[in-house]
Amino acid sequence: MSIMNKDTNMETVGSGPQRTGKDSHTLARKGSWSRDITKRVMSPPKESQIITFGDRITYTFTVGKDVGSIHFDMGRGEIFYRGHNISNLDLEKWQMDLLIRFEEILKGEARYERFVAAYIQSLRKIPTL
Repeated sequence: MSIMNKDTNMETVGSGPQRTGKDSHTLARKGSWSRDITKRVMSPPKESQIITFGDRITYTFTVGKDVGSIHFDMGRGEIFYRGHNISNLDLEKWQMDLLIRFEEILKGEARYERFVAAYIQSLRKIPTL
């Protein structure tokens, strides 16, 4: 299910809150992502939002009990993960998988087409790719 609010230019995808319990992701320590998340990263999150503003796009999503975000500033050619410029981070495989997942989301929607080439170019600057 996808709902687009034309007044705020916000799209909500999914339905209801994320499940909790034995099937939910566990955190390695309070405030950090678990390492076992790699195998579940590529499946679409239960709820997510994509917000565009000029030459910027932000993808906010839930994974387990945490909220993540990927922000791309096309004008500056910079990608931010959870508020931090990825050029300043040592990314783990599951984090790279999230960034690649966002690329696939951008490619899958015609309205985000203008971001695709620049996002891919910025993503390729990461030494781990």
